Parts: sequence; structure tokens; C-alpha cells
Amino acid sequence: MIIHGPAKILKQLYEHYSRPKQNKLRELVLVSLIIVLDLMYPAGLLCLLWMPVTLRWVWLGYQAFVAIAMHVYRFHTRDMCCSTQECIGQALLKAEGGEICLLRDGKHVLMAKFKYSACKKCR
Repeated sequence: MIIHGPAKILKQLYEHYSRPKQNKLRELVLVSLIIVLDLMYPAGLLCLLWMPVTLRWVWLGYQAFVAIAMHVYRFHTRDMCCSTQECIGQALLKAEGGEICLLRDGKHVLMAKFKYSACKKCR
């Protein structure tokens, strides 16, 4: 996709969708959160030592069900329903003339246009 438009609007778009501004505190908090969430499963396994046997099987069954369900959903349906690319693509397909407005800022408008052509080398 090639995006053309006024520099003022394109700068905002690239700042929003490209590499985010670096903030050491924010990055430290996010990495810490990822580590804590990654340690939940091993912590749960350690807690199995003190759980009754029935509760152990329920917990392990639930963990297995969640892991399998996530993998089946992701790889079987190939769903990207929450991605920006999917939303823009669906809007372009539904739009008459294959053109949509992505952003309005006063007198400037950022438009996306769906255009395709057959490649001779690909046939």
C-alpha cells in the first residue's frame, strides 16, 4: 500500500503506526508485566504440590483446554479480526469505488484506495 497525502497528516499516521516513542519507565513496566504473566503457569504448577488430587486434575484439564482452544482458534480460522490491517481491508472491500477516508484533520484528509492489477510474471 502506498500512502500519499499532506506531510502533517502522514507524520501523525507514521508516528502512530510505526515504532513507538521510547520511554524507559513504560518499557520496564511492560517487560515486567510480561514476565509476571509468563510466570503464572509455573507458579500454578508449584501450587499443585499443595492442592488436593481432584483439584489438580481440574486445574491441569483447564490449562490444557485453554491452550488447545487458543491454538485451534488461531490456526484453524486464521482470524485477525482485531488487527488494523483487517479493519482497513474490510472497509476497502465494502466501499464503493474502493476508496475510504482514514483520517480527517481540519482541511486535510487521508484517503486509502484499493487498486489491484494482475502481474504478468505471477501467472
